[in-house]
Amino acid sequence: ALATEDAHGNNTAIGWSTLKNLDAGAEGYNTAVGADAGRNVNTGVNNTLVGFESGHDISSGTGNTFLGANAGDKTDDGANNVAVGYDALGANCGNENTAVGASALSSTTSAENTAVGHSAGFSLTDVSGGTFIGHDAGQFATTASNSTFVGHSAGQGITDTKLTGNSNTAVGANAGKVLQGAATHNTFVGHNAGAAITTGLRNTTVGFGAGKLATTPNDLIAIGYEAGGGAVMTGTNNVLIGTDAGHDLTSGNGNIYIGLEVGDQATDSGECVAIGKRAGGADMGDANTLVGAYAGENITVGTTAIGHQAARAATTTVGNVAVGISCLKINVGSQLVTAVGQSVLQTLNTTSANNYTTAMGYGAGLDA
Repeated sequence: ALATEDAHGNNTAIGWSTLKNLDAGAEGYNTAVGADAGRNVNTGVNNTLVGFESGHDISSGTGNTFLGANAGDKTDDGANNVAVGYDALGANCGNENTAVGASALSSTTSAENTAVGHSAGFSLTDVSGGTFIGHDAGQFATTASNSTFVGHSAGQGITDTKLTGNSNTAVGANAGKVLQGAATHNTFVGHNAGAAITTGLRNTTVGFGAGKLATTPNDLIAIGYEAGGGAVMTGTNNVLIGTDAGHDLTSGNGNIYIGLEVGDQATDSGECVAIGKRAGGADMGDANTLVGAYAGENITVGTTAIGHQAARAATTTVGNVAVGISCLKINVGSQLVTAVGQSVLQTLNTTSANNYTTAMGYGAGLDA
């Protein structure tokens, strides 16, 4: 210990070969405890190294605190780093990294990253600005800069196709758990939010289980308990807001579902707009516009319904327009009907004879 230092520079060394090569002069202030701790420190000062081979390769690095066997053992000239745990900051890192937990930031060669938890940020290499908090958080992110993963296995990734995409945020246990490859600009908040998304781009899921089974969507917005969370979704450009909104959506594109259980059974619908409790609640087709609680609740395709319970019972209709409270409420299958006003054609029978009907005004055709 202290075999080279001859200036009595306020250094403390306990253990075989600790600070063996130190020659920092009168202002060293290094503390090393453990076999081979700080063995190669030469001109570095103000380092605290505790554990077998902790800070082993430091030469000129200063202000580092390494606690644990092999903690910071490959750091050379890095400064102001903190590593607590076996093999934390185990590569030749830059400056101002904080790693707490066994193997946290074990591979980083860069600066200004923070990882707390076993294997948090384990694979990160030469990028900065990452925050990984939680067991296995961001474990297989490599060159993913400006990533924030908070929660058990948040943004963990997979070992075969490591995450290289930038600017991803996952907060919550298993949020964004299998992000990989070039996935970028995703935001997942909530337990299991976006948990199955792999290479998606620009997705935002907020809420317990929001988008939890989606795999490769792009530009998805899912906000609310299990919004878009019940099926393997690959569709793009969907906006799903509300508990179970778009719950079963798979390949549908360009939908906007807002409200409790809106479009919750739709699977491959496209370019639909449904707003209001249970609006468009069935497995509907394309190009429906439904606004109001229960509007078009059982609709299939090509219907416009605006108002509370408008076209609520319709199933096989095509091309109907219903505007007003309870408009076309119980009609099931008439085609190309236009009804405007409260309760207009509310009880219209479903027969081919009633196709192409037009009625306007309060209660018009109420008993048709």
